[in-house]
Amino acid sequence: MKLATVFTLLCLIGHLAFAQEEETISIDELEVTNDIELGAGYIAYHDSTSFSYGLKTDDGRVLTQPIYSSVGEYIDGTFVVVTEDYKYGIIDTTANFTVPLEYDELLFDPAVNAYIYSKDGQAGLMDKQGKKLWNVSYSSLAPFIDGYGVYSEGDKYGLVDQSGKVVVPAAYESIMQFDKKYYVVLDGSNMQVYTIKDQKLVVGDFQYLFLAYVDDLFVASRDGVSYGYINGKGETVIPFNYSFAGQFVDGYANVVKTGEEEMIYINQKGEEVKPNVNY
Repeated sequence: MKLATVFTLLCLIGHLAFAQEEETISIDELEVTNDIELGAGYIAYHDSTSFSYGLKTDDGRVLTQPIYSSVGEYIDGTFVVVTEDYKYGIIDTTANFTVPLEYDELLFDPAVNAYIYSKDGQAGLMDKQGKKLWNVSYSSLAPFIDGYGVYSEGDKYGLVDQSGKVVVPAAYESIMQFDKKYYVVLDGSNMQVYTIKDQKLVVGDFQYLFLAYVDDLFVASRDGVSYGYINGKGETVIPFNYSFAGQFVDGYANVVKTGEEEMIYINQKGEEVKPNVNY
């Protein structure tokens, strides 16, 4: 009995030691994951004392000390770096600055292959060397979608094209959504749809109103409870029989009927279908 007890204790001690060793390895692995691969053989390495990041190559060559709160991904030979006091700049692969640490925000937008900058209440586009690409600036600028970006002048919002030209004047308290043809705004407690080309009101005065991504078809709700689909004349195309109604993708939209929980698919006629697709 004593031998069995001793053997059992030795097994328990060995098991605990193995568990402790496993835990130590896991912690080490967790520390390693604090380093971030930036692409092209560069790494943002983390300093556990200062909790800051520096830049090094994947073969261990240190390019900067850990003095940044973040180092962005590799983009065309450059990296966006941010200091603890939230100043943005751009460095190259030799750690030299191509854009000084003086911007309030820098965001690379692949749609225009340029950086959206913000500094002292002014925003616009610039290249990786800091050269301004527009001769105008705005209060704010969002990334481009379908050729347009939301900009602001003060507390009003509009749309600009990729050259910086205003296509929809900043006259709205919010632009909720847009595509190549329409934009949706919030006006008080209601939403309205306008054409981008001439800012003509298409349909409005719904509590919720969104693009269905089908021409002349919109997701709408007057009370925020029942949803359906309307056309540009405000006429009901698909009845307001849903507690949720989504946008159309490849000819189908996912919806939930009022009083039910299961999500189903409908076509543009409102007919329930079972498409062989995964969303």
